[in-house]
Amino acid sequence: MTPTTLPPPAYIRSFDSTRLAVWDIGPRNAPVLLLINGLGGNLVTWKFVIDRFRDRLRFISFDYRGMYDSERPTNGDFTMDAHARDAVSVLDHFKVDKALVMGWSMGVQVCFEVYRRIPGRVVGLILANGAYGTPLDKAPTVLKPAAMPVVSFLAVAADRLRPVARKLLSNTRPLKLAKKVGLVSQQLDEDVFLDLVQRYIELDFSAYRDCTASLINHSAEDILEHVKVPTLILGGGRDFFTPKVFSDEMARRIPDAELHVIEDASHYCAVEYPQQLVGIMEKWLERVLAPTPKRKRR
Repeated sequence: MTPTTLPPPAYIRSFDSTRLAVWDIGPRNAPVLLLINGLGGNLVTWKFVIDRFRDRLRFISFDYRGMYDSERPTNGDFTMDAHARDAVSVLDHFKVDKALVMGWSMGVQVCFEVYRRIPGRVVGLILANGAYGTPLDKAPTVLKPAAMPVVSFLAVAADRLRPVARKLLSNTRPLKLAKKVGLVSQQLDEDVFLDLVQRYIELDFSAYRDCTASLINHSAEDILEHVKVPTLILGGGRDFFTPKVFSDEMARRIPDAELHVIEDASHYCAVEYPQQLVGIMEKWLERVLAPTPKRKRR
């Protein structure tokens, strides 16, 4: 497997001086799409989106505080609001006044908090495989009691487990099993997914634990009816982690929402059915970014 080549990041200081790794890709005069990762995800997640639109959109993204190339915050603040303030700091750094905002998984919750903070600067929202909050409330019952014990164990045992995890990645059986039980789709791009997993196992899992605790207790439900921008919701019919019920409810409660469910997709539709996903995005973007017709003078 050849790892995805990422452009080198730049670094900025966020609102509380946390050092963030940031990316700015694409034409400077193009509409901006701010990409907000899932928990434990990075820019690799967006490979197919960037490949499709890199000549037409300007992509801005960042690693979450404490994840990958971004610094762990000295104040220990991993709240969804802190991530949203980081996102606004990134837009401010690049002097971006208006942006489309797209999130995957946890990034959907961060998207809502970005909108809460700067509604006048958000042109539209694209929400993929996510929830508006407290995601474990509607997830399979086995996840809720297991989530924090598992990530807490990883936080203390990661150094011992990494060598085992690296060996497992050289074996195709775990991925075949994940496909067989439906955790991921048969259509999964294995190279990109394994690249994501390779990077994931090197994370600081104490930061991951703290981020998870914030994620599962956060809710932006109160803002749904107050979203006043076009919103594209992308769900997976076989999403184990953020089930379709979240997508359905967001589509029902957000005034200008458009819902598309890729029935055979799991939580990872961006690397399972990328051509379907970017095709849906393309049509939506044509509508949202279409020039406003000028009124004729009487």
